[in-house]
Amino acid sequence: MSITLQQAHDIFDHLHEVVWLATADWRKMLYVNPAFERICGLDRAVLLSGPRTYAEAMLEIVFPEDRAFVRAEMSQPLETPREFEYRIVRGDGAVRWIRGRRRPVRDAAGRVVQFVGLAEDVTHLKEAELEQRRLLEELKNSTETLRRLREEMVTMCAWTKRIHHAGRWVSLEEFLQESLSIPVTHGMSPAATETMQKQLNMLTAGGPAAA
Repeated sequence: MSITLQQAHDIFDHLHEVVWLATADWRKMLYVNPAFERICGLDRAVLLSGPRTYAEAMLEIVFPEDRAFVRAEMSQPLETPREFEYRIVRGDGAVRWIRGRRRPVRDAAGRVVQFVGLAEDVTHLKEAELEQRRLLEELKNSTETLRRLREEMVTMCAWTKRIHHAGRWVSLEEFLQESLSIPVTHGMSPAATETMQKQLNMLTAGGPAAA
């Protein structure tokens, strides 16, 4: 049974997710709830009015690199529910990740006459997922570097304590930064502090170091 406009208002107006109702040919948007304006940062009129089809209006707010994918999803048969993710460009220019779902609405004869769609902003989930992938890639690269360093002989100059790396003689600091991406700062160990203190004591006492 198809959904009337009044039923759509009664059911969907207060939801946090975007809900829309459209004709099965993607040509006319019948209803979109107020959440569209909050999530997309655009007036609902961009989908509900004008000479463009609903599909054309929707594609205009989709992130350019995702339009071919969304267009392909729109061409899929409506007989079965579908779920997919894509990006949109909000009215303020911000890019947001959207998880969209749609399902068919049938008439009494079982024919698909409408479809109802739901969209939710999942940007925070996608950002967390991308950050996790980045960290895993860094871990993978670091593990590979450590494996390679264990297998290779590291040559260090006995006099200058510089390390032969990538065809150059570099300091330990440079080696750590270039090989393992380890940031390096400087400090003084207790042993060095003790040695320096002894030297200072000898200088102030007029000992051998003063000569």
